Amino acid sequence: MLKAELAGFLKDSILSGRLLPGERVVEGTWAREAGVAQASVREAINLLITEGFLVKDAGRSARVPRYTQSDIDRIYQVRGALEALATRLAAEVRADLTAAEEALDRCPLRRTPARSGRLSTATSRFIWHWPGHRETLC
Repeated sequence: MLKAELAGFLKDSILSGRLLPGERVVEGTWAREAGVAQASVREAINLLITEGFLVKDAGRSARVPRYTQSDIDRIYQVRGALEALATRLAAEVRADLTAAEEALDRCPLRRTPARSGRLSTATSRFIWHWPGHRETLC
């Protein structure tokens, strides 16, 4: 199992509620369940830390973060501002978003509210990687 697949497995466990806010992610337990080495789980955990799905303090196990309503409000305020900026920049460079629109229309996650976090992540990745985006921001 690739680290990205393992990260997806752990992310699905978080989004489905199998792993709850505040719960520790014990590398050995997940390695046994997935049939992989603990090092692979550690790599997957590090990926999820960079995406904000897990947090880890020095010398402690990774855990699912507990977000307060205030945290969530701030996240959506920042996200809204960034998405508005990305939209404006795409309009200014007249970016062809046909491929993205078609991909979103085909995406089963779009129709599944429980998976909206994954769709949101995919949308953000697309916004960052559209042609000309880095040149527009730099």
